[in-house]
Amino acid sequence: MSITVSYDSTNYVFSGNGANRPNASDFTYSGTTLVLPKTLALRRVYPKKSGTYIGNARNYTKLSWAVDVGGESCPIIWEISCSRRADVASADVLITRGILSGLLLDSEVDSFYNSLALPS
Repeated sequence: MSITVSYDSTNYVFSGNGANRPNASDFTYSGTTLVLPKTLALRRVYPKKSGTYIGNARNYTKLSWAVDVGGESCPIIWEISCSRRADVASADVLITRGILSGLLLDSEVDSFYNSLALPS
């Protein structure tokens, strides 16, 4: 299994590394190296009913993307998690996922992330 993500006219292809479990999949980017690893992890936890409460479903995504900075491997790690009642409609989950996706790419939010860098 592989996942292709298109961004800025480039396709990033992640291939399963064989460590897939029923509720977890790990992928490696096609351009990864031992020195600059680039990985994607997907996890899910099924809801556990408690009394009359249906339980919460949870999903987790982790992207680790190492870059070379002055000859050193420097990982950039993004983690996104989602928790919701198990009976929430898929359409509502899709809407919120789309809003989050838009926020991550919104130019007005750039300064929030970029200002975390130390002055040079």
